[in-house]
Amino acid sequence: MKIFLLLPLLFLSDIGTVHDFHVSRTRIEYGAEQSEWQITLHLFIDDLELALEEKGSPKLYLGTKRESAEANQYIQSYLEQYVKLFADDEALEWQWLGKEVSEDLTAFWIYLYVPEANAKAPLRVRNKIFFDLYDDQQNMIQVADGSGRTKSYLFHQDYWDQLVTFE
Repeated sequence: MKIFLLLPLLFLSDIGTVHDFHVSRTRIEYGAEQSEWQITLHLFIDDLELALEEKGSPKLYLGTKRESAEANQYIQSYLEQYVKLFADDEALEWQWLGKEVSEDLTAFWIYLYVPEANAKAPLRVRNKIFFDLYDDQQNMIQVADGSGRTKSYLFHQDYWDQLVTFE
């Protein structure tokens, strides 16, 4: 009888660490008051840790009390390779603000910004996060111009670059 009672507990212990879908979310919003693009990414911690390890990082223990002091540097380096913004074909340099663990402890909210931005210039967005890990990876992208207008895109293996204009 004891075996039957323990089995459900074993399966429940894995629910928070495994997911069958591979999706990230990115919101890029123009902050008129600061004249900057404000970028928020929502990435699953297990996917991020796997991506970093495949790029050669040590075990970082992301999102735990044991998280490595170098974790932000590894994450930032990864994002610099896979998240790019351009205005008038000129690469925009985003800055790291920080990260926090989501309420359900499965993901990070990562915050970036591009200072001295121009919302009227066309914005090219490239996002290839986790495409090297999963064939079914999809990245939801939402761009808001700061005046209430938004455009949404679903990036995947064959579509990961979009010119966004608000005319």
